[in-house]
Amino acid sequence: MSHLKLVFPTREAPGDLEERVLRTLEGAFGLILSRLRESTERPGGGGRVADPDDVADNVARIMTSFSRAAVVPAVRERTTDGVHARIRECVWRRIPVDAQLLWSPKKHWVRGADGAVDLAELAALQTLLSVDSAVRGVYPAGLSFRLDVEDIEFEFMEVQNEDVVGARETYVSGLKRLIAALQLDEVITLRRTSEHAKSEEELRCWRQQMVENHRVLEAYWYESEGRTVAAQEALPIFKELRRLGWKGTIPQDMRRYYLNRLGRLADTPDRDRVDMVLRNLAGILLHYQIGLLRGSGVFNPVKFSFVRPADSAPVELLVGRVDLRFAPRRLCSRVGAAAPWATKGFVYRRKDRVLVSFRGWHELAGAGCRFAEGWLTLAGREGAAEVRADLLCEELDKGTPLRL
Repeated sequence: MSHLKLVFPTREAPGDLEERVLRTLEGAFGLILSRLRESTERPGGGGRVADPDDVADNVARIMTSFSRAAVVPAVRERTTDGVHARIRECVWRRIPVDAQLLWSPKKHWVRGADGAVDLAELAALQTLLSVDSAVRGVYPAGLSFRLDVEDIEFEFMEVQNEDVVGARETYVSGLKRLIAALQLDEVITLRRTSEHAKSEEELRCWRQQMVENHRVLEAYWYESEGRTVAAQEALPIFKELRRLGWKGTIPQDMRRYYLNRLGRLADTPDRDRVDMVLRNLAGILLHYQIGLLRGSGVFNPVKFSFVRPADSAPVELLVGRVDLRFAPRRLCSRVGAAAPWATKGFVYRRKDRVLVSFRGWHELAGAGCRFAEGWLTLAGREGAAEVRADLLCEELDKGTPLRL
């Protein structure tokens, strides 16, 4: 395929491996890579819709079929009911269904070249394209995804230094180039949270709001520890938190959920780990305070997510939400609750086959894996993009190929 080029700069791979890996990638990512060589003009949203309610029902069922929880009847029904009203608004207006997805501004836990866009992001974009393609089978206007990149939220969460700032720029610019090279602009729009601010003054107020959110959340977290729900709700600090727009309490299983997401890589004292969680929650609260999750403001978008909801999250916050695996199980059965930005996508050999796999960075940190650096170049009409496509060589602590 002339639009693709694969290189292993370290030359650790056998001479014919690049061609074999390229064939594997063409097979695994055929839907999205076909956009490099085909016209991608999508049909307009105009024209009559015979029965908008019936179309909305079909679109809702299609979206729900992609949900990671679709196998659970109660969750499937709740998801379908929740997205139907939002879809119906778009169908009545004969416009693409408004869809939103929060996206990290960088790969988690890594720096340098490892922070570049890799096969995990390519798989995630293909999953979104798959949902759009399925929807267009019954509603030609399809979907319009907005990826909101949480830039100021991560500025608040992380210590700011040259490496961190560089990692964010490498990742976001790489993602933008990938969307452009694949001609996904009509389906997917990427926008930083900071770009929603109307002025520098408003942006400054948002940053100050996160500081205030963090102050109240921290006080509530420690004052409420070990108390019953009723006792928590009676606390003056809880009432202050509610005034900020927080929904519900923060029960123990929700605290464990957020702390466990930090994994082994956050090898820090407990209080520092809690502070990382609180800073995350302060950013989440900001989303509701500034209306980030309201989409265009005319009506609420369908909320897609590659990260499963927190344990004990209020049900009202899950309405209109569809939780996706970023890659289908047929591509890699190991994909679970991790998001692409917390995952490394790579290729490996199993006997005479070359396969695609994904591993969370937490998991890789304990496996001692060695990779041969690989880069896949995608040349599209709107420019080129590079995707990291490393080859797994061995586990250093065992000296043998990693078993996947």
